[in-house]
Amino acid sequence: MFFLSPFLLRSRSKRLLVQLKSAALSNFYYMTHKSPSKKNTRIALRKHDPRAGKHVMFYETRQPPEGSRKRLTLHLQKYIHWTGKNMKLMAKKVERAWEYGAFQKYFDERYPTLTDTRGRYGCSAFVSAALSPLLLWILGIIE
Repeated sequence: MFFLSPFLLRSRSKRLLVQLKSAALSNFYYMTHKSPSKKNTRIALRKHDPRAGKHVMFYETRQPPEGSRKRLTLHLQKYIHWTGKNMKLMAKKVERAWEYGAFQKYFDERYPTLTDTRGRYGCSAFVSAALSPLLLWILGIIE
């Protein structure tokens, strides 16, 4: 007897799913399929972009390899935070955010507190802003 399980009902198509992004830089995209034999050629179509309000060229974008990227879910972030394992994933996420300027607003707001009156930054600025003169004298930083 043949059972109709989800495994048997699933499509076994070998066609590749591709994303076509608008050349009008409106972040609008279409998803379509293409033949596996044409996987090395890029698709370019002229289609309507509703955000731009006209027909523009859509180009195929590079898709990340499937299964090679591990998603950083909230559960995984908490696990990394508490155990310290898989720290490379968290560091990579922060590094990427740094490259795209995610922390720029923080440093623009905090810059006056990170520097002294002459605009110098470093250990002396942190120490002078955070510690009292008595503590500085005890530590031997000032005489």
